[in-house]
Amino acid sequence: MRLYCGYGLVVRSEIALQDWAATEGSWDVDVRIGQTPCGLSPSTASGARWEVSPGCVLVRVDRIGRYLITGGKEIVVTPEDGATEAELAFGLLGAAIGPLLHQRGSLVLHASAINIPGGTVALAGHSGAGKSTLLLACLRRGGSMITDDMAPLDIDRAGPHVRVSPGIPLVNAWCDAAEHFGYQPSQLTPVRARLQKFKIRPETPCPAALQPLKAIVVLEPSRRPGIRCLPVSGQAAFVAVRAQTRGLRIVEALGRASHFHRVSNVASVVPVFRLERPDGPLGSLDALVDRVYSLADR
Repeated sequence: MRLYCGYGLVVRSEIALQDWAATEGSWDVDVRIGQTPCGLSPSTASGARWEVSPGCVLVRVDRIGRYLITGGKEIVVTPEDGATEAELAFGLLGAAIGPLLHQRGSLVLHASAINIPGGTVALAGHSGAGKSTLLLACLRRGGSMITDDMAPLDIDRAGPHVRVSPGIPLVNAWCDAAEHFGYQPSQLTPVRARLQKFKIRPETPCPAALQPLKAIVVLEPSRRPGIRCLPVSGQAAFVAVRAQTRGLRIVEALGRASHFHRVSNVASVVPVFRLERPDGPLGSLDALVDRVYSLADR
């Protein structure tokens, strides 16, 4: 069993998490190989590849295995035949860590986060919105990476403050984005076999401490020319933040009321913006980075 850190957690894992930072000391979460049920009984809610019962989430990842997440403290993994350790680690990050963080009280956004001179900005958006590509562009401009694709938010009601937990020091980029920034895909490790998405390790490591969140920017591809940046407030801000919750259906099955309060707290404290950009973001990256920097300076 080895110890790793990321997303505000210290994880003791039977699976090698090669992309995570190694650490020492006590741990918050155990990850082990073991037998998990094919289904939960009783199940209070379910989807095509997940089920929820009180205190538990069961997630299935095709051709990799099942992940049973319990009480925000343990993940038991049942591998499918032939699944490699790298694939098990991929499934753990993609399918299990998010629900576990929600069980522990975080609001986890489908977002990357970057620290720039004005503060830390979360770049939110659905798959394909350009979060990782814009993150790489901000890194090229001199920013420091906080996390890619999954941003756990810690809500301090006494402040009130919202902070982002640093993730793991890795950006997952599609082939065209990697080439745009001067990387050779043939020299990079694929995120998963036969997937044209590659792991890029930034030169500047993620900070160890929680970072105060200055703004949430929701990226929206648009067919209109040009870039538009619009502030979002009130009920619209709540709707925007809720929509960017990672694993929204699972989260609300775990507790709709608690999720409502977390989203309300974040939307009332952190400014939210909608950043529309033309389809095919590579040609407009410099202008998008300028907008992100200007929002952090407010």
